Amino acid sequence: MIMKIYHRERYLTRLFVDFSIITVCYYLIRALFPVYAEQLFSVRNVALLGFLLTVWYFASKFINLYDTFLTRSLAREFVMLFQALIILSTALIAAFFFVSRDPEYSKTFVISFTAILAFIMPVQKYLIRRYYASKIA
Repeated sequence: MIMKIYHRERYLTRLFVDFSIITVCYYLIRALFPVYAEQLFSVRNVALLGFLLTVWYFASKFINLYDTFLTRSLAREFVMLFQALIILSTALIAAFFFVSRDPEYSKTFVISFTAILAFIMPVQKYLIRRYYASKIA
């Protein structure tokens, strides 16, 4: 019973950290590349962020990103992470295809957002892995 609670806590912690990083990166890119006169916390921005977080959740469930991460290699976890990023980017491209008013902005946003996540997420995964490995040892 205690191990189940510990695994659940670890899962929720990793999911919360990923959601936080996605949210910070999203608003960072939106602030760096403003579109029209749209406010940073407009309904459209919050809806798109909610869509991204939902896609990330289901993509991570689909590829088992959070399951027993200390028993697999770091390289395997990075491969799974990049699979989730590809799913997220594809969903973002599809969303922008239907709701975007400016195709040039959409391209810039998707490339910038994915590049920042592709750089930050592996570092974060490595640090969390080190943290949990040090708690076990």
